[in-house]
Amino acid sequence: MTSLDAPESPEMPDRAPAVDQVLSDREEAERLRAAVLRLPEDLRFTVTAHFWGGLAVKEIAKIEEITTVAIRKRLHKAFSILETSLDEEQPA
Repeated sequence: MTSLDAPESPEMPDRAPAVDQVLSDREEAERLRAAVLRLPEDLRFTVTAHFWGGLAVKEIAKIEEITTVAIRKRLHKAFSILETSLDEEQPA
């Protein structure tokens, strides 16, 4: 065994992300969460059930008692709204 303080000890790179990257990721996640919360209820449920709840489109369609095509349309519409919302909030 070699002490980590010894000059001949191997270099151990820090694989953890930099603090500024962690903060940036958290800020981006918070912006996304806030934008999702502003979606209309039907779109918000579909997005959260699919991405955070891990439900398949088919499962969501069964819960909502609508077609899988309707769920896919909701997801597409939600993505469009989220993209616009996040682009408008882009920090200067």
